Amino acid sequence: MAARKRYGSRRSVSSRYRSARGGSGDKTLFYCIIGGVIFVFGLFIFVVVNSTGSDSQPVGSLAGNESVTTPKFRRLAPPDEAAALPPEPVSRQEREEAPPPEELPEPDPVAPAVVQEPAPAVPREEVPSPREPVKKPPAPAAREVKNTVFSMLVTGKLGSEKIPAGDIRTWSRIGYFLQHEAAEQHWLEFPNPSRVPVIKKEGEKDKAGGKGKKFPDGYPDLASRKKPRHRLVIHVSASFDGDIEFSGTKTGSKYSCRLDCSLEERKGESFQSTGSFSVKTNTTPAKVTTSKAGDPGLLREVYFTALEELCLELLGKHPFKS
Repeated sequence: MAARKRYGSRRSVSSRYRSARGGSGDKTLFYCIIGGVIFVFGLFIFVVVNSTGSDSQPVGSLAGNESVTTPKFRRLAPPDEAAALPPEPVSRQEREEAPPPEELPEPDPVAPAVVQEPAPAVPREEVPSPREPVKKPPAPAAREVKNTVFSMLVTGKLGSEKIPAGDIRTWSRIGYFLQHEAAEQHWLEFPNPSRVPVIKKEGEKDKAGGKGKKFPDGYPDLASRKKPRHRLVIHVSASFDGDIEFSGTKTGSKYSCRLDCSLEERKGESFQSTGSFSVKTNTTPAKVTTSKAGDPGLLREVYFTALEELCLELLGKHPFKS
C-alpha cells in the first residue's frame, strides 16, 4: 500500500514539470512567428522605397499632375578625356610675341545738358457761351371773379294800395338775407340811386375801419355792381278777407298775402328765369276792421310775415343752397 502511494506521487510531479515546459515552448514559438512577420514587412518596405527612388520618371507624371515638378535624379556622365587633361603650358617666347593690348580712346567729354525754361502758359481765351433767354414764369391764371350781385323787381298791391318799387322795408330785409343768412354771401343792388350798400348786423362794428379798407372782404367789384348776374322778381298780393264772428260778435279779422317769385340769371343783356315758386301766408289779428279795403297796417303786417317765409324758401334754392 505504501509503495503504491509513493509511485503515484512521483508520477504527478513529472506530469506537472512536463506541462510547465510545454507552456514555455508555446510562447517561444509565438514570439518567433511575430518576429518573422515584422522582418518580412520591413524588407517589403525597403524594397518598395528603393524601387521608387531609382525611378527616373517624375512623381508629378505618375500622379497625373504635370504641373507639379520635382527634381530628377540622374547619373552624371563621365567627364571627357580632353576636359580632364591639364592645360598645356605656354612658352615664354609666345608670351613676348603677343601684341600689346590696344589702347582704348578716351571718350569725348560730355557737354552739360542745358535745360530750357518752359514757355509761359498762354491763358486760354474763354468765349462766353450764349445765354439762353430767361424764361419768365407763366403768369398765374386770372382768378375767376364770381358775380354775386342781385338786382330785384317788386310789383303788386297791399289791398288797394300799390306797393312802392323802392320800399325800404322790402329791400333791407332781402339785402340782409343775402349778406348774412344765405349759405353763400350775395349782395343786393338798391335802386334810386343804384348802389350796393353794406348792411351791418345790429351792434356790429365797421370791419373795414382802421385797416385802410373802404369795403369788407367779399365786396363785389365795379363790373359786378354794374351788371348783376342774378335777379329776384316778386309780385305781391295782400288782401283783407273779412272779419271773424263768434255768436254774432266780431272778434277779429282775416288777412292773407301771396308772393309769386321768380329767380332769374343774366344771359347777355337780359335775364332768363331759372325757377319760380309762390309763398302764401294768413294772419288773424284780434282786431275788427271797419274799412272794406282792410287796415293798411294789418296788410303790411301780413306782407312782412310773407317776406320771412320767402327768406326761408330761398335757402333751398339755387344759388343760395349750400
